[in-house]
Amino acid sequence: MQVYVEYVFIDNMLIDLFILSITKKLCKLETNKWIVVLDAFFGTAVSLISPLVSGMYLIIIKILCAIIMPLILLKKWNTKKYILVLLSFLLSTAIMGGACIMFCSFFGIKYVTNNGAIEIYNFPVGLALLICSLCYFFVKNLIKYFYNIKHLSKYIYDISLVFLDKKVDCKAFLDTGNRLVDSVTANPITLIDFEVLLKLCPNIKLSDILLKKYEN
Repeated sequence: MQVYVEYVFIDNMLIDLFILSITKKLCKLETNKWIVVLDAFFGTAVSLISPLVSGMYLIIIKILCAIIMPLILLKKWNTKKYILVLLSFLLSTAIMGGACIMFCSFFGIKYVTNNGAIEIYNFPVGLALLICSLCYFFVKNLIKYFYNIKHLSKYIYDISLVFLDKKVDCKAFLDTGNRLVDSVTANPITLIDFEVLLKLCPNIKLSDILLKKYEN
């Protein structure tokens, strides 16, 4: 079996960058990008020497690598933060590896476990990189989506709107719209969606609103 070191180096380097970048985003780390590159280079170097080692020594090297790589991402030591980074690193690694194994299982590509390392046969060069890159962009956007939801939830409140004899409980979002005022009367303006408006005024029609029949 021929092994092209340059392909192994590039693939491992980029995949390690994906894993470390996801870890960084999950833990909201402010690590310098060059530290991340250095960390990925360290992981790649370990991957290159791993085939030269076997047995218990290989297991020890892999464990040490898994311990050291999250540690490099930290600016200063913090036990709780390190545990979080370590778990995020392991999770990111499992996602990338799991995606490749799932691809192999789906397309019937054979693989075996040898000395704790997975050897995949008939696996085109660069395919693992493609799979991991797709995983990276998917997870990156997923993280961004959930963090945005968490951020927005701080500005959402439960309120009650009262109009004549009607009262409606709903959610309200605190933003610059809450500072709007009528240019003529200088009264504050409350923005509500049509669904809430219908609960307050069940007989109102959208066409009447558009024609400004309820303007006053």
